[in-house]
Amino acid sequence: MNRFIRVMLATLMVFVSARVSLTQNPNDSARLLDTPAVSGYEQELSKELALELKYFSPKTDNVGNVWVEFGSGEPHQLIATGMDQPGYVVSGITGDGYLRVQRLPQAAPNGVFDVLNFAQPVWVLTRSGKKVNGVFAGLSVHLQPGRVNGPKMNHPDEIYVDLGAKNAEEVRAAGVDVLDPIVPQTNWMMIGEKGVAGLGALNLTEIQPTEVIYVGRVRPEQPADGKVMPEAPKPGAGAVLGLPSSATEAGQNFVKELQAAAEKVQLKTVSMAAAAPRIASYTKSAELPGRFVELGVPTLWPVTPAEYASWQDAGQMQRLLETYLGVQPPPRGVKGGILAGTSQSLLHALVVAYGASRHEEAVRRVVLNLLDPRLRSKVTTDAGGNLVLLGDGKGDAKTPRVAIVAHMEEIGYEVKKIEDDGRLQVEVLGGGYTQYFLGHVVLVHKKDGSRIGGVLELPSGWEKAGFEWPMSSRSMDEPARVYLGTQSKKETEKLGIAAGDFVTVPKEYRELLGTRANGRSFDDRVGCAALIAAANAIGPELPGRDVTFVWSTREELGLEGAAVFAEQSAKEGRSPDFVFAIDTFVSSDSPLESKRFADAKIGDGFVVRAVDNSNIAPREYVDRVVAMARQHSIPVQYGVTGGGNDGSVFVRYGSVDVAMGWPLRYAHSPAEVIDTKDVDALGKIVEVVARQW
Repeated sequence: MNRFIRVMLATLMVFVSARVSLTQNPNDSARLLDTPAVSGYEQELSKELALELKYFSPKTDNVGNVWVEFGSGEPHQLIATGMDQPGYVVSGITGDGYLRVQRLPQAAPNGVFDVLNFAQPVWVLTRSGKKVNGVFAGLSVHLQPGRVNGPKMNHPDEIYVDLGAKNAEEVRAAGVDVLDPIVPQTNWMMIGEKGVAGLGALNLTEIQPTEVIYVGRVRPEQPADGKVMPEAPKPGAGAVLGLPSSATEAGQNFVKELQAAAEKVQLKTVSMAAAAPRIASYTKSAELPGRFVELGVPTLWPVTPAEYASWQDAGQMQRLLETYLGVQPPPRGVKGGILAGTSQSLLHALVVAYGASRHEEAVRRVVLNLLDPRLRSKVTTDAGGNLVLLGDGKGDAKTPRVAIVAHMEEIGYEVKKIEDDGRLQVEVLGGGYTQYFLGHVVLVHKKDGSRIGGVLELPSGWEKAGFEWPMSSRSMDEPARVYLGTQSKKETEKLGIAAGDFVTVPKEYRELLGTRANGRSFDDRVGCAALIAAANAIGPELPGRDVTFVWSTREELGLEGAAVFAEQSAKEGRSPDFVFAIDTFVSSDSPLESKRFADAKIGDGFVVRAVDNSNIAPREYVDRVVAMARQHSIPVQYGVTGGGNDGSVFVRYGSVDVAMGWPLRYAHSPAEVIDTKDVDALGKIVEVVARQW
């Protein structure tokens, strides 16, 4: 959310290095972009800046400001930018191990700042310098129909940080305590080919400059007559020069000089009436000199996870500074990128694979690669795209025909068309709360397997006072748009993007405290992992049994893949007597949820999903699963939750659906949390059911 400021820092780093024609280390920008610096806790970034500027003998003061000086005499010119970002600080630790928070700075930078942080991954920065993984808690959309007057997820009173701890003692044992800063784990990435998507105090009294260029966000000035605020410049407009309408003649002349310098080297600039930088204090601030100007670049969706700035505009701004001050340009410009992580374990490999509904190919490959080589030759892909490990049909008369199903895909979006202005119109694939996705960076997955960054645009009116995010479970059905930094349909098509490509929020597997973990798409990669573990444990032969494993497609679109398999099985006279759908038990084990239903604790074992929105399992079979689990010392729970399961489409053909899963916090969000002990328990019960049901 502070990516604009970090673009400014990276630009100034290149500018400073140009004073002696140093070649910038290509990793400098990435380090600046990735170093957290919550307001009042900028020490790490301050050290990083001082290290990178060591050639120039940088100075620092007791509050962490870093500066370098060149030359002497008049005019005394100051070029400055802020280094901090808005975030939170730990304000309390609950007895059951959640963190309470307060904003830093304490005033929200905009009306949706808190809203866009719910159900997102975070770091807690400890006194020892560790980054502890955590997530902001969020509501689970599956439980919305049973919720009355639930939280609105729009204020710190409802914000909790989940580290995976069971109690306050575990939190403190991890080194986390009150006053530790909390920063969202922002996904920095190149957007299209042109941009990147992700206020320090000026000690003017001591420095006493005769002219100041403040490099930062240039905000439009609110008209005194109450008229509508003029529209801010859009990315691609070049460097922005800002000056309050009340500026002195000296300030107006300063802007003209900078514009003239830009024209000499054919740089694009745009000037605007700008609000003065907010340098608030309980004491009187030092006066700005008459020759003062704000310099920045246009941004979209400022101070949100989707904040976008163009590298081309940043380059224009950098060259303007070089031209005005007579500095030779450096041999290399500023540009950033995104680093991809790797995974090792079975669950890791499944979670980091991308595959939205109708686009499961990459997940199919991972499932096949993780299966015992002796099983791969027995796996087929049916007309619905499901992977089917078919039983041999040689079960004896006393044993039932069993199907065990888990779905492969995750929620996401699909490109429906490229609009004339270059944006993508996308259709949702699945369901969830829109604030978990809109206003965040995304990956557009092209048909050749490559990916490119984009931004899911915020809803119209998000920046206006009184805006409230819709909390309906149907709110994701509305069309959304992805911004790529392009200005035309032709420009977007040159990126290789076409209708039918799919879009996802970036993700990774993150270990939390103890045996707990975070990763978007645990639903239903945990189920896929349980089937793989059970099939590998059983091997290619299961005498006297007729058991089929199915890794299904398009569950999030209405159980479509499972329906194809169920219909074909019925036509072939092979409808299962029992189907076990292995899917999430959406749990209310969260500080935001009512415990009236769905109250299964993570870490207490797998769950028999006895009742959900699509099926009611006969109680005798629920009890039978529980008895089998206890016989094999497998921790088990059972209960009622929301959502549907793949097994319900088999019921029309005479099958009994007994759904099983694991408790999941914050379903259908980037903050999904599991306990890996429950994953182990689930794999074991799937194997037992396959062998003994």
